[in-house]
Amino acid sequence: MGKEALYRMNPKPKRSVALVRVSSGEQRDAGFSPDAQRNLLVRYAEQAGIEITKIFMIAETASKPQQRTIFQSMMKYIRLHRINVLLVEKVDRLTRNFKDIVMMDGWLAENDERQIHFVKDSLIIHAKSTSQENLNWGMRVVLAKNIIDNLKEETAKGVKEKLAQGGYPGRPTIGYVNVTVDRRRVIAVDERKGPLVRRLFRMMLDPAMTVAEATYRMQRLGLTSSFGRPLGKSQVAEILRNPFYIGKMRWGGRIYRGGHTPIIDHELFQAVQEILNTKGSPKGRTHHPLFQGLVRCAECQRLISWELHKGRYYGRCHGAKPCLNTSMVREDRLESQVMAVLDLQICPWPAVVDWAIGEGKRAQDDLRQAIQATKRSLQRQYDDVERRAGILYEDRLSGRISAERYDVMSTTLEDQREALAMELRSRDDHWIALASHNLRFLTLSQKVSQIYAVGSQEQRRLILHEFFAEMDLENRKLRYKWTKAAEAIAKTVQDHPTNEKFELAYNALGEPKVGSLETLKTIWYHLTSDLRTFRGEYNEACDEHVQNLLEVNTRETPVDVGQKDAA
Repeated sequence: MGKEALYRMNPKPKRSVALVRVSSGEQRDAGFSPDAQRNLLVRYAEQAGIEITKIFMIAETASKPQQRTIFQSMMKYIRLHRINVLLVEKVDRLTRNFKDIVMMDGWLAENDERQIHFVKDSLIIHAKSTSQENLNWGMRVVLAKNIIDNLKEETAKGVKEKLAQGGYPGRPTIGYVNVTVDRRRVIAVDERKGPLVRRLFRMMLDPAMTVAEATYRMQRLGLTSSFGRPLGKSQVAEILRNPFYIGKMRWGGRIYRGGHTPIIDHELFQAVQEILNTKGSPKGRTHHPLFQGLVRCAECQRLISWELHKGRYYGRCHGAKPCLNTSMVREDRLESQVMAVLDLQICPWPAVVDWAIGEGKRAQDDLRQAIQATKRSLQRQYDDVERRAGILYEDRLSGRISAERYDVMSTTLEDQREALAMELRSRDDHWIALASHNLRFLTLSQKVSQIYAVGSQEQRRLILHEFFAEMDLENRKLRYKWTKAAEAIAKTVQDHPTNEKFELAYNALGEPKVGSLETLKTIWYHLTSDLRTFRGEYNEACDEHVQNLLEVNTRETPVDVGQKDAA
């Protein structure tokens, strides 16, 4: 369209709005930058005698809601200031969907003077446009929409391929960062935030810990979001539910195997999920009774409530009728019962325990060799699945198998690969760590009463958590159930010969003679065998608790539990 024709269509200068839209860096390099579009529209307006009152710019790197907000702001400005002309470089710079066509056609139909100028397309649309001009306008919108749909398909393919290779298409979650390795962007553990996330999961194993309290502690420790802001309760809850920290990625309603390093192990993650799924989690509180959240009513199974009266805590059941267990118990008297029960863990002859621990340590060498052999076998199986997955992918690219068949077989191989990877991770020194933990637990059990007597309230709660699976109160009397490891030790002590005439024979160096140890070997053999692979309630946090308790100095003067609480 020539300059004279433009002047005939616009005999008087008209006010207009210009719209600039840039999709990508490639378009900027090709001459479609915001400055290039702006200069084109300004020159066109000068030649056509049109005044540009405002220029709106939409960057397609912005989210869809942001793009819609800018577009709607432009239309609001046009209506408010009675603008009748809209300048755009091309049709695909204005709209790429039929919904916007309807809206723009409606705007044009309201006033015969309204126009949309598509400069590079040499197209001017208005209420009285010819059918050919409207066809041209509609076809260009269809072509633009087809380009967008194709881009969406290619993007979806890229995302799927990245997930299949163990990459994550989104922003790394808290505790991870993007790093460049061999010119590739990969996800690595954040050296500062990663340990804090691991500490958060371990913290949640405390039966009295709440998400709100954990959030407060993480804020004090400096765990922040990706933008450096303190975490809120909902963000902490999301972290605790996210399988990303055990090497899995949740995307589009599916779980994929990630190529990043897990921050925690699968057992710790599952333990936290069970705690979060438990109803009736304890709420935040001002007072901190020792047995809060640990003891239940034997009759109605409600948690015992604890009240402070004259410097001492008293517990009772506030369950609904017909619960008749309403007797109150003093905290220090319940502690006395606990200490008497903990004494059942102690073997009358320490030399027998030393022998059992020695046997367990010697068995670890054999276990280590067996684990290495198993790992080599699992690795061969894993490599075979990886090879088959590669062949399957090549068959799909070449069209030798259908997409439906590929999805079924790929899912099967992915399940096999995930199972083998989990087995490999669990065999990676896991069983050695498990055996070492149980031997440490056995050592702890033989001096648990001493540690309980001198330990802090937090340490005493750890002991209760590690040794008791259940504690009930029935008419002021403690009923309990050991954890699995504690139960195995208590049963072995109970089966120990208690005849007063039984004594170990010692040699001149004060060491037990082999014959005397052989007498007890039958009884303790089962325990030492179980401790090699006994899972019980083992996880990283439990092992950390046991090691911390073993560091307690038992040479301190024991303090009466009643006096300790009164203080």
